[in-house]
Amino acid sequence: MHVLKSLLLLPFMLLLMVNSSMGQDNKIPKLVVTIIIDPLSPDWIEDYQDQLSTGGILKLINEGKSFTSATVGNALASRASSVATIATAAPPSIHGIVGNSWYDRLKKEEIFSTEDYLVQGFDNFSQLRKNSSTHLLSTSLGDQVVRTTEGKLISLSLEPDAAILAGGPRSHGSYWFDTYSGSWISNRSYVDKLPQWVIDFNNHNHADQYLNQEWDLLLNEDAYAKCNIDESPYEMGILGSSTRFPYRLRRMTRQVKQGRYEAIKKTPFGNTLLSDFSIAALHNEQMGLDEHTDFLYISFTGFSHITSRFGVESREFKDAVIRLDMEIQHLLFVLSENIGKDNVLVMLTGTHGASWNADQAKANGLPAGRFRARNAMALLNSFISAIYGENYWIESYIDQQIYLDQTLIDQEKIPIAIIQEQAARFMRQFEGVAMALPADRMVSASITHPAGSLFQAAYNSNRSGDILLILQPGWIQDGNLVSDHLSVYPYDQKVPFIWWGGSVMPGSISDPVSLKDIAPTICEYANVPVPNTSQGKSLYKLIVAATDNGDL
Repeated sequence: MHVLKSLLLLPFMLLLMVNSSMGQDNKIPKLVVTIIIDPLSPDWIEDYQDQLSTGGILKLINEGKSFTSATVGNALASRASSVATIATAAPPSIHGIVGNSWYDRLKKEEIFSTEDYLVQGFDNFSQLRKNSSTHLLSTSLGDQVVRTTEGKLISLSLEPDAAILAGGPRSHGSYWFDTYSGSWISNRSYVDKLPQWVIDFNNHNHADQYLNQEWDLLLNEDAYAKCNIDESPYEMGILGSSTRFPYRLRRMTRQVKQGRYEAIKKTPFGNTLLSDFSIAALHNEQMGLDEHTDFLYISFTGFSHITSRFGVESREFKDAVIRLDMEIQHLLFVLSENIGKDNVLVMLTGTHGASWNADQAKANGLPAGRFRARNAMALLNSFISAIYGENYWIESYIDQQIYLDQTLIDQEKIPIAIIQEQAARFMRQFEGVAMALPADRMVSASITHPAGSLFQAAYNSNRSGDILLILQPGWIQDGNLVSDHLSVYPYDQKVPFIWWGGSVMPGSISDPVSLKDIAPTICEYANVPVPNTSQGKSLYKLIVAATDNGDL
């Protein structure tokens, strides 16, 4: 009798177990934390793994699901364009943030991605409050959260563009760091007034505390043996100063009358300051403590200054990576202790990679160099003038994009496609230029270059240039930087793509994914509709599956 009863109950027990398992897999997290690092390549994590803690990035890798073939998904990647893609699940061609800045043909000037001088701030201490998401053309995950849930969405970064674009136009709070006052600020696009906890945080003068510190190497000398020597001749330094440890920030900024806190952003202390502020936001906003899913974006941007001024081969950069890993370890500890791993979903990625130090690579006999844009534009203008008459045919050059004077071209009744093709053909002759793509081909889909699709994803007809350049591997555009990130090559395109939390099953997947897949995945996890122009795919089923690989 007992055996028969057991046999009769078996199907129901199995069904209960299946339902229980499904319920665990489908459990909606109380808090979703998206960590964006500008820049970050998975190669750097692999290179430095012996010096990383077991509780930081390696903890995410070992306990979470890693996608090992993740890329940005478009050419000319920048912090602003990548953060916008993460938030909207769309490429720059659709969301419109084609770079950190672009040329506005109507205003006849370069504008920044979040520039908005009509927005109202809370005081007069900084121009950095003059920012909003007005240039974003797509809805973001934040819009969907506010529209369909009772959850809270907050976005934080040292840089206004990262904080604003990650959170979208309707965040419950987007905050960024003001280098003039040393305070965390926002504006009336996001909050009616600064919350008391932000005021209290500012009153503790954290920025001054970090400004009074020295930046010295964290580990012993042997840990940096494979890095460049200290005071390398191929480095540019902080604020144009010495390239030798230790860096005494207060002394370096003694003569700086305005914006002296800019130095903090160019050291690991900037990431630490953001980490402190993020934990304060978690506690004071009581995120992840009720039945409604909350969302927190943390965009670490300190690496961007260090890679561009020192290069990824420098001691400065390796030390910054190790220090940021410690901040991530602390953050994971706080999340686990206060909310619980089972109740959180953490996603970590990068905005793009970065090239090697171009000057150093060239000195070592590697194929590398600098594209002299100013000289090239002068010669291009002379070339066009020789065909169509003496005039100023070029309006601007920004980040490997050439903007022709379309008003003048229309007045002269020259077909725009013809002059674009002529200009592109001329640019292909320059040293360091692998390809010059006329804008007309972006919309006609007649691009034979292997990277053509990456440029089409980057191109927006109202904001992009008339000719887009692909430089040779190792080459960067000239300027006050030693490394750049605009190329189509793996060193710029590869990004980490790691998920960690309650229902995430450990493992790695080699299927190709990109930044536009992040928002749809979070949406399925949290039961939120995807943004209206989403081009990405949800990876949810792969993340919760107990597998080492899978097919999309």
